Amino acid sequence: MLGLNFGWAFLMTWLPTYMVEVRGLDQMKASRNVSIALASGMAGMLFSGWWCDQLTVRFGPKWGRRLPLITGCTLAALAYLVCPMLPNPAMITVACAVVAFTADSVMPAVWSLAQDIGGANVASTMAWSNMWGNFGASMVAKLIPIILATTWHRKDWREVFYLCALAFLLLAACSLFIDSTRKLECSPDATSS
Repeated sequence: MLGLNFGWAFLMTWLPTYMVEVRGLDQMKASRNVSIALASGMAGMLFSGWWCDQLTVRFGPKWGRRLPLITGCTLAALAYLVCPMLPNPAMITVACAVVAFTADSVMPAVWSLAQDIGGANVASTMAWSNMWGNFGASMVAKLIPIILATTWHRKDWREVFYLCALAFLLLAACSLFIDSTRKLECSPDATSS
């Protein structure tokens, strides 16, 4: 979840600044463009609930949970990778809407994984995942200002987009090792209390 929230948090925290400072929008237009991009995330969640169920029926629980993570994160990474090449704010908004849609489309699979793996410990499983996601989101607040202050920073923020894409690609790669058929094992001490 660290990679997912790292890539997604950029949309909430730094995309408005990017739209104003790099793309030259006024604050109102930048806010509207960011809102449009983020609103597509709601559609991503609604779509992915259905999609995760369909994949699970077709491929079983292991791949039915992996595929939304792999495809969602890969598509989000690709959308971020094209951002520095796009010529105008409208196209950036569309690319970031793809990021929001695909990043949020991962969430039903994440919640299902917590239930599959956690069993009676689903709350602890989801809390563990959520904690790592929050670390990822908080890293955005620290790393992006550092990147923007370096001498190798480019005016189009490409290194920021590449870093967000890398975070999504790392999660996609890690998703290959997630097995929703393996339940969380509790120590005997934990079950007796």
